[in-house]
Amino acid sequence: MTVNTFIDDRVRTLLGDEGKNTWTGPDLIKKVNQSRDQLWADAPHAFSGATVVTTAPTDLVGSDTLDVSNLYAQALAHRVCFIAFSEDSQDKAEAALAAAHLALYRGEI
Repeated sequence: MTVNTFIDDRVRTLLGDEGKNTWTGPDLIKKVNQSRDQLWADAPHAFSGATVVTTAPTDLVGSDTLDVSNLYAQALAHRVCFIAFSEDSQDKAEAALAAAHLALYRGEI
């Protein structure tokens, strides 16, 4: 799946931003890259492209293929949501959502 497909199918659904009104595509791609770096540090075996990952993944653009295994794709989506809600939090409800997504991420890796 491409990064754009991942964002549209998984991340925006979890964020409740299917209409693309709150987060821009480039902003979410940046958050995918940040989350991917963290997933690589936490669970390098999550990457389906290799059995042993020796270098950190390079930054992706929207049309690139996301090389994380399906098993860890949802964890990655939760990590993206954690970053989105924590960085862009304007109230306690969004801060609580950030914490919930971080807990889900940790439970899935």
